[in-house]
Amino acid sequence: MINLGAGFDTLYFSLKAAGEWPAGARMCELDFADVAHRKASVVRRQAALAALVQAEDGRGDGVAALRAADYTLVGVDLRDAGAVNRAVFERAGFEAGAPTLVISECVLIYLPPEKSDALVAWARQAFASAVMVVYEQIRPHDSFGRQMVQNIHDRGCPLLGIHAYPELADQERRFRGAGWTGAVGLDMNAVYRHKLDPTDVRRIERLEIFDEFEEWNLIQAHYCIVVATVGGKGEGEGEGGGGGGPSWGSLSWFSKIN
Repeated sequence: MINLGAGFDTLYFSLKAAGEWPAGARMCELDFADVAHRKASVVRRQAALAALVQAEDGRGDGVAALRAADYTLVGVDLRDAGAVNRAVFERAGFEAGAPTLVISECVLIYLPPEKSDALVAWARQAFASAVMVVYEQIRPHDSFGRQMVQNIHDRGCPLLGIHAYPELADQERRFRGAGWTGAVGLDMNAVYRHKLDPTDVRRIERLEIFDEFEEWNLIQAHYCIVVATVGGKGEGEGEGGGGGGPSWGSLSWFSKIN
């Protein structure tokens, strides 16, 4: 798994602590060097985290902030696809033939479109079988979207890519244009209503009385998840599409709205 712009995300550590990190899987987290080294410092200072990762000291490396058998944290500028490639294959030791999950949570949209496009194309070309999952903002042209874009801009974090890929169809075309053979996007209202376990949704909704559904639905309509695949079976391009790679059956599940 590759986590683009990982920041202080705890996914790897949470799964490892719960005994749910898959045997043989590897994580590569990428972010700016200062963020990566700050995170590495936190991990080293916390005995529980340090024990989970059992990391080597990467400070002498100059690039890898932490390195372990199944985890590498690397400082890299995501605007440089070549540097990302070196971090993944040379520093983290990934193999191009291994099925790989690439995740990006509100990261690509903060890059200039040509730079985020380069990352999407790199991930497609780098691995024989891959899934890329992107979570980010959409729909900047209605009144809520315009205010959302302005508010984030005023905080000093402009959404540099939102006008290049404003709608779900644009997001899907972005991946297909880069050579991904499957691409499906859903806004978060669709995810919440159709893709979460209904029992879990009811449990969550009982935790606290909530009546601001109009605002909630507006917010969720302006965020999306896009799942793109390449190199696997059952990618939504017809039965058996994708040849002999791993099955990406999750894409057909994600794309179907009941």
